[in-house]
Amino acid sequence: MRRRLSTIRGSAAIALFAGLAILPAAAEDISCQLTATALQCGGTASGDDSTAIGDDAQATQAGTTAVGQGSRAFSDNASAFGQLAVANGVSSTAVGWSATANGEASTATGQGAVANGEFSSAFGSAANANGTQSTALGQNALANGADATAVGQGARANAAASTAIGQGAVANAQDATALGAGATANGVGATALGRGAVANADNATALGFGATANGAGATALGQNAVAAGASSTALGQNANASASQSSAIGYGAIASYEGSTAIGTGATTSRANQIALGTGGSTYTMAGLTSGASRAAQSGAVQVVTTDAAGNLASANASELFDLRPVMAEIDRVSEGVAMAMAMDTPPLPTGKNMALSAQWGTFGGQNALALSSIARIHEDSFFITGSIGLGLNEGTVGGKAGVLFAW
Repeated sequence: MRRRLSTIRGSAAIALFAGLAILPAAAEDISCQLTATALQCGGTASGDDSTAIGDDAQATQAGTTAVGQGSRAFSDNASAFGQLAVANGVSSTAVGWSATANGEASTATGQGAVANGEFSSAFGSAANANGTQSTALGQNALANGADATAVGQGARANAAASTAIGQGAVANAQDATALGAGATANGVGATALGRGAVANADNATALGFGATANGAGATALGQNAVAAGASSTALGQNANASASQSSAIGYGAIASYEGSTAIGTGATTSRANQIALGTGGSTYTMAGLTSGASRAAQSGAVQVVTTDAAGNLASANASELFDLRPVMAEIDRVSEGVAMAMAMDTPPLPTGKNMALSAQWGTFGGQNALALSSIARIHEDSFFITGSIGLGLNEGTVGGKAGVLFAW
């Protein structure tokens, strides 16, 4: 049975029937018809319990809805809203001009948004979620891998379980994480955190503005810190650990030889397995220099102390050479910072509550710290802010952190 219920006339006309309001029609007359199983108004509703509203709108399967000029809902329970919107996947939803939802139970919202993967979600103009259960949020955001997440204008998550958050952030390898504007994580399991941070190798970690970790398992922490060697560590602004298993700690510290360690502002190593302490102009080296030419094994002023062929210091008391107290104090402060970080754990937010506050204690390397952490609901169950402030109980170090949490 087919009944003609109303004819819409004029660009601003509205037809009301059976408790349903039809949107403004086109300039020409549009006939709305209600059958036993479908509603069509200017379009074609051929599926059971389907609805097509708009010029050339098509709802062809059971439970489908197509609203808008040229909109298409082609699979069971699919919905397309907006001019040229297309919902191809079963139970998929496309909202916005030319939005397309191809995957089963996928969602595409925004002009030109595309959700191709099963259970994928694309939100924002030209956002694209191609992987199964992937999420792309933001203009031109792209989530290509399964379970990948891209959040921010131009963010790219190109591999399985990868995460890219921030304008232009890129995560190219499996389980890689890039957080910050322009951050890039190219290695498997790599982490890049901070504007322009880069983690190029597997399991590499780069934290800080412009920090770079190029070696496998390398760690670069600090502005423009570079850890290029495998399993190397660069800690501090402009610190550079370029050799395998080398460590550079302090502003401008340089460890260029395998297994060597440079600690202090501008400290520089000069051979493998060496430990250099101090500054660029006054550097001291420690045992482990096995060369018989003891003078050549020293860094800084020569003929102050010598070593034998086994690398033992020619001194009855090491305190005659230098005072390690500043170095130990720095280590204590670092340990206290670790204890503080351990205490800064974001508390869970109980159901139905808008804010939670917790006080926690942490300990590491004989140092102790207290932290006060909080989480607050900003918008329903989708947007939260977090924050923590900590106090070291031994050295008096103070630290804090803040963050945001998106959930969908």
